[in-house]
Amino acid sequence: LSNTLDDIIIIAIDDESLQELGRWPWPRDHFAKVINFLNQSQVIGIDISFFEPAEGDVELADSLKNNNVVLAMEYTSFSIKEGEIYGDSLLKPSSNLGTPGIDYKTGFVNLYTDSDGVTRSFQPYIKGVENHYHFSIAIIEEFLGYNPGLEQSRMLINFFSEPGGYEYISFSDVYNNKINSSYFKDKIILIGATAPNLHDDAIVPISNEAMPGVEVNANLVQSILTRDFINYQDDISAIGLIFIFAILTGLLLFFFRIHIATIFLAII
Repeated sequence: LSNTLDDIIIIAIDDESLQELGRWPWPRDHFAKVINFLNQSQVIGIDISFFEPAEGDVELADSLKNNNVVLAMEYTSFSIKEGEIYGDSLLKPSSNLGTPGIDYKTGFVNLYTDSDGVTRSFQPYIKGVENHYHFSIAIIEEFLGYNPGLEQSRMLINFFSEPGGYEYISFSDVYNNKINSSYFKDKIILIGATAPNLHDDAIVPISNEAMPGVEVNANLVQSILTRDFINYQDDISAIGLIFIFAILTGLLLFFFRIHIATIFLAII
């Protein structure tokens, strides 16, 4: 079952798009054209790395100035300082694309992958060489017009559906104007890779099938927008709950035995 919001649409860089528009990576004017086409949307989050200068940067930079766009960043190394994760190095969009915070917004796309390879959680805010919010929070801030105020440490991801639960529209269909631009009016748009050969996916706890990273972000956006979170129980809390449960179970068994013994004596 899917409980996903209709307000969130994924523009998928899928196999169909790669067939029609050519091998990856594409010239960045492809993205400029799509951004301009989506000008009625409320916010556009692009889960693609634009870290190095590339062909089409001029066109992309021009499109960013006229739209509510969030671009991806990535922390590449971390340390622990005063018990908190600290981002030591950060990859940011190419300077060719304009000035972050003025021409476009940014957010880091890092997620936690546990020792079993499953992605279950994320960090809303990271202090480091630069302090930044997660990509999903930057999208919500642009959508609402204010910051949702999540600065706590690690949070569990609430998955609202198995992979494919959100509406997917092929990037090439948007690029070729096969859909009326009014369809995207006031929507939250996420653009990202879904083609298997682009290897941008994650193993998630609700499915045996890998979920594209852009759809993981869609789940995060919905969770933050609706304030529908999963409470994170740390190890100490979990142990405490187990301990309390064990005590209650022991007490129940104790009183049950006394009750049985009383009945037995009454019969005698």
